Amino acid sequence: MTNLDGTGQWFLGTASSPTWSPDGRRLAFVLSRVGGAQIDVRDSTGGTPVRLTDPRVISVRPTWSPDGRQIAFLIIDGGTVTLTVMDADGSHKRGLGSVYGDLSARPVFSWRPR
Repeated sequence: MTNLDGTGQWFLGTASSPTWSPDGRRLAFVLSRVGGAQIDVRDSTGGTPVRLTDPRVISVRPTWSPDGRQIAFLIIDGGTVTLTVMDADGSHKRGLGSVYGDLSARPVFSWRPR
């Protein structure tokens, strides 16, 4: 991974779905680990990634809110897939509802202004 200007290369590990916060200061990504995948966030200046999600379930497809204060994502727990939102620091996690249908198409969702 590199900064937007191409400087500051660093290795994230086996990561996918990288997405920059709206202000470009943080990067959310899915880090695959044995037994699952969790969402981590890292400052654009480097440092140690911070895990935001529960390692006992699979969390994928992070998407920042337009103001950068929240992250929406999918939790896959057994046969259940739940659209979930949490504050960008990992607090106040809440499920918004179940997701149905063919998930092989890698569902994409976005924020809508209020």
